[in-house]
Parts: sequence; C-alpha cells; structure tokens
Amino acid sequence: MKYLVIINQSRPDGTDAPAMTAYDDHQKAVSAFHMELAYGAISDQLSSDMAMLADTTGRVYETAVVQGLAKTATAATDTGTATDATTTANDSATAAGA
Repeated sequence: MKYLVIINQSRPDGTDAPAMTAYDDHQKAVSAFHMELAYGAISDQLSSDMAMLADTTGRVYETAVVQGLAKTATAATDTGTATDATTTANDSATAAGA
C-alpha cells in the first residue's frame, strides 16, 4: 500500500499548484504532510496551503489548510468555519484597532 500526500498551494495571484507524492512508509508520509503544512504557514509566497494524507485504499488520515503570509491580490469573502477561528479572531482584533 502507498501513502499519499496531496497538496494544493494557492498563490496571491489566484493560481493554484496541486501536487501528489507517494510514499511506501507511513511515517515518511506523515512527516511530509506536517512539513508541507509548516512550510505553508511560514511562506510569504503562498496565500494558503491545503494538505491531505491518504492511502491507496481511499482512507483519508488527515486534512488541513493553513493560511500563508502572502496577501491575495483581490479581497476574498470569508466562508471559513471553526477550523480558521484563529484567523477570524486576529482579523477581528485588527479591525477593532488592537
């Protein structure tokens, strides 16, 4: 069985860069998944980074989206859920002048 790390990086200009990498070892796939999210969170080249850890049987182990440091070229509508509560709280604090 292969383990898959599937990503979709969103850039500030609105383009996406999807990719998938297969691993034979579960721990290597988990490590790659977490490294991708860490990179996405600190990158000033990405607006957001989605990563999914799955296997070839169709089982999905983890899915996450992080917001990068790059600002998008156009304003986006916030359709987030509780998973981006930190971003929403930070946006509210900024709007309040904190």
